[in-house]
Amino acid sequence: MRFLLEPTRRTIVLALGAMLFPLFLQLGSRGLNEPDEGRYAEMGREMLVTGDWLVPRLNGVPHYAKPPWIYWCVAVGLRVAGIHEWGARLPSALAASATVLLVFMLGRRMAGARAGLFSAAVLSTMLLFFAGGRLITPDMMLTALVTLALGCFWRWREIVHGNAAPHGAGRFWRLGFYLALAFAFLNKGPVGLAIAGLTILGFCAATRDFRALRKMNLLRGLVLLAFIALPWFLLMIWLNPDLADFYLRGEIRDRVLSGRGRAKAWYYFLIILPIACWPWTFLAFPAARRHWTRWRTGGEGSAASAFLLSWVLLPFAMFTLSGSKLPTYLLPLMPPISLLIGAWLAEMRPERAAAFAPSWARRATWAFLPLVALTPWFILQRAFHQPSLLWLAPFVLAALWAATAAFATARVSPPARAPATFVAWWICAALFLQSLVLLAARTETLFGHNSSWRSLTAAAPRARAVGVPISLDLHPREGPPSFAARDGDLVAMYECAFHSGSFAVMNDRAEVIPRYGSDTLWEIARDRDAAVKPGRAELVALLRGPRRVWIFTRPQYLDELRRDAGVPLEIVATAGAEKHRVVLVRSR
Repeated sequence: MRFLLEPTRRTIVLALGAMLFPLFLQLGSRGLNEPDEGRYAEMGREMLVTGDWLVPRLNGVPHYAKPPWIYWCVAVGLRVAGIHEWGARLPSALAASATVLLVFMLGRRMAGARAGLFSAAVLSTMLLFFAGGRLITPDMMLTALVTLALGCFWRWREIVHGNAAPHGAGRFWRLGFYLALAFAFLNKGPVGLAIAGLTILGFCAATRDFRALRKMNLLRGLVLLAFIALPWFLLMIWLNPDLADFYLRGEIRDRVLSGRGRAKAWYYFLIILPIACWPWTFLAFPAARRHWTRWRTGGEGSAASAFLLSWVLLPFAMFTLSGSKLPTYLLPLMPPISLLIGAWLAEMRPERAAAFAPSWARRATWAFLPLVALTPWFILQRAFHQPSLLWLAPFVLAALWAATAAFATARVSPPARAPATFVAWWICAALFLQSLVLLAARTETLFGHNSSWRSLTAAAPRARAVGVPISLDLHPREGPPSFAARDGDLVAMYECAFHSGSFAVMNDRAEVIPRYGSDTLWEIARDRDAAVKPGRAELVALLRGPRRVWIFTRPQYLDELRRDAGVPLEIVATAGAEKHRVVLVRSR
């Protein structure tokens, strides 16, 4: 594996290509998971089909919980690739790919090309990062933008301290830093500023060097950031003055202090972080210890160690203290952790790496094999209900073979070929992650309230489906839903709401599936109070009309609908299990 010891430009390109390809493989193999993926995809679709790129809407209702960047990206992905799962997830996959490339470049600047390759390879197969690149989530965009911002800061600091770059180069990287943070604010509010700010302040304190802060032109930079990031918020507040309270109190104060529906125990992230870094968790601890020692003793590379440790520890403390907790919140910490591991691996002498390789390969194999061993059991358990799961067997065997190869390589390789262990283990991790993707696609309706309902929407009459036209009004209209005036079958939801329904059924039409008996989703208090929520009576009147009606609902409501409407309802498709079961029925 000489290409890892002395990488050339050609081998670097090939290696990076091999790392990025799995991020796009099977990207659209499973349906959109509810509620988050369905919500982001549907809002991007509504933005695209209505042509209104200013006000995000969900099921035709203005939705202000997140800034528009994620919806813009999803809408562009749908425009480029088509209105389907692959197109909706394309922006996240591109953001993950950009982050891998940024980590390679930052690792190369800090510790050489070999460190960059190791870091990129580790990042591309971290469990949380790999999953985040296949989910529609603003946290993946945030990760890419924060990594870009801090990469620009590091390069700018090198120029300021080295004075070796052409005149004006420092201004370019400083501008890139502020631009990346501005778009991070448009993506998820102030959290990107908090991560970058804590990292830089911690780094300056650790190195006892605050000269960088004085040379960053903070006032001008913040003015530029505000000029880019704030106009959308100010315009929305001008159109809806109640949004000022919604953002400042509801989205910032309440989420940070109370968690508002996402509260977890204070130690939640202490449990999630080792899982998020799998299968490289066992390398993260010795790598962090080595970088901590280097920072404390000083010398070459101590500044990079201090920077990476600050990037991990201080944002992690912030997330731990926050009341709102979700696993994807840790995504911005994956790049610095991979850089810690990659730089540590790259600095190992061949003889030291050879001595360490059998040890970490054994630990890795023992950590990996229980998970692989559980997969056949799970397949056999579910195969009684879903025989298609048996197709996972080749992937499981491939993962087992790769794990064995990693272990064997560590035992027999001479010192000069110790990197072969790393490559074999990377292949092992990549194969196993792909098997998990296939498993998720085969069991997508069995994840409870996070299930995908693609099997239901596939049974609906997509070409003939008639929904409610999307209104561009900012406030609710009185009266029941008014369907589009064209031929076809009416589609509705009753006491059941999954956001990907309109995404799949209405596709490129500027219509949505109306909801009867469920929340209207208005976020401003006065609009929520004024909104008319259609219920069972309105749906019964629809069923008694002359047109065929398709309804997504829960099984427990079928008898009352049949009784009140006095019409037969045929079950067309069923998905989910127990209390999460959803059915698609049609009249006549």
